[in-house]
Amino acid sequence: KAINAEQILLESGEASAADVMEIDLLGRGIEEMCSLEPFPAARTVDLGCNAIQNITGLDTNKEIRELKLHSNLITSVSGLKGYCWKVFFPSPRETLLFTSQHCNF
Repeated sequence: KAINAEQILLESGEASAADVMEIDLLGRGIEEMCSLEPFPAARTVDLGCNAIQNITGLDTNKEIRELKLHSNLITSVSGLKGYCWKVFFPSPRETLLFTSQHCNF
């Protein structure tokens, strides 16, 4: 099962993708994740409890502060370099903090 940007926007209730600050896709059975590039204001992204293997397309999402990936089938995550993220992976109790010089939590 895949999800696309239009579905994310519809579920957010916002009129524009640029206004979406939180993306909650917890437990949706998602296997393939679309790029989050259309959502530049997203600060919290919950992808927990799905069947996602690869996370890509995060290079332009500079506002994300929490990326929840627990309970997935993650084999690779790309696009984190140079940003400050709190990544919940692989379980809710284990947090990896990816930091850069410009972190302002």
